Amino acid sequence: MTHVPFKLDDTYGGLAKTQGLITGEADRLRLQFQIQDALVGVIKSDVRQIDIPLADVASVEFREAWFGFSNRLVIQVTRLDLLQSIPGIAQGRLVLGVDRHDRPAARAFAAELAGLGRAAKKLPAIQSSDRV
Repeated sequence: MTHVPFKLDDTYGGLAKTQGLITGEADRLRLQFQIQDALVGVIKSDVRQIDIPLADVASVEFREAWFGFSNRLVIQVTRLDLLQSIPGIAQGRLVLGVDRHDRPAARAFAAELAGLGRAAKKLPAIQSSDRV
């Protein structure tokens, strides 16, 4: 599956920035990220990793702004505890900044996840009709 580099600029009120990579796997989304101070850029955290089960992903949307200056990959999850270790996340919504040259990968990523979501919703209906 596609992977997309991302950034979060306003970490800790703008004193830090977060850069990472989101990857879709068979049954989960994997976020790997590192937090770095925004003043000098020397202090970095260890690389952190979060796995989000696809069953807990409510929606994935890629939003493009005019002229490609503000591209966002927006992921809504169903449980707040899944994102608690990412600073600045509210209401279970993860808004990832995507650079202009990564737009095709982000578009493909959102489309793949939308397709997986539709397939997962159809699967229980198919399974229940087989029992009849």
